[in-house]
Amino acid sequence: MKGAIMDRASPNNLPLSYSKVSLRGNDDTEDIAVVDGQGDSRLRGNDVGGYGNDVGGSACGTASAPAAVTPLSRQTGDRVMTRFKICGLRDVEAALAAADSGADFLGFAFVRGVRRQLTLDQGRSVIGRVAAELGADCPALVGLFANQAVDEVNHIIEECSLEYAQLCGSERPDYWDQIRASVIKQVRVKPDDSAEATLARVREVSVRGRRAQLDAYERGAFGGTGRSFDWNVAARVSQEYDIVLAGGLSADNVADAIRQVRPWMVDVSSGVESDGVKDPSKIREFARAVQSASSANGSG
Repeated sequence: MKGAIMDRASPNNLPLSYSKVSLRGNDDTEDIAVVDGQGDSRLRGNDVGGYGNDVGGSACGTASAPAAVTPLSRQTGDRVMTRFKICGLRDVEAALAAADSGADFLGFAFVRGVRRQLTLDQGRSVIGRVAAELGADCPALVGLFANQAVDEVNHIIEECSLEYAQLCGSERPDYWDQIRASVIKQVRVKPDDSAEATLARVREVSVRGRRAQLDAYERGAFGGTGRSFDWNVAARVSQEYDIVLAGGLSADNVADAIRQVRPWMVDVSSGVESDGVKDPSKIREFARAVQSASSANGSG
């Protein structure tokens, strides 16, 4: 991540500051995205960004044991920019384009059987080269997983120096507690899900100190389908919790999403692809749209 990480919650709720060293990671299933709070030189304001078991990021060293959880709610005060994550990265060129465009998080899918899956060896190679190129300016690294054994997930986290694990399956809180990285928990929203029902599911995640990502539900998929859901539901949840918004986002609609929902972060995968491959020009377009909209909106 760029610069030092600031205002991050430690097990004793004390800020931690450190510089990123060796990093590696791997991302998204079909467009699943998400990301957690990490304040870097670009993440300004009173963003605590910690999840509870936010262990400081394995990119800064070896993963450590989970810390005590601190409930998350929407942060008040001046938040300058909506963060954004480029997910489902599979090659060095696209990852560098995302970082150069100002992405706060890079996502790599380790979910088995999805189109954007990276193997452990592929993840090590891509992430290692990106980290070597960017050094301390590397965005935070997120690995996507779904219903995989805890030991497997933790092994990939350690081998790829991931800072965040985005859990896209049916994992429960006792599973989250065993993950040796900060946890982002996907919450998939069905067309008939009410705002209050969705809020209750996000509350279950947030009270345990994890960040929730909202994405569209599609039977048999773990996210990343390029489909959106009712943003009125997301806007209601965002009134109480800082959320990651995913699902059907692109340069054409992300400004409207930011104005309506005011999410903590937006996450994109298929919306920055051409013929199923990450397109650096679309990544740059998306980044400009996010930065322009969040500045004009005074949100972040």
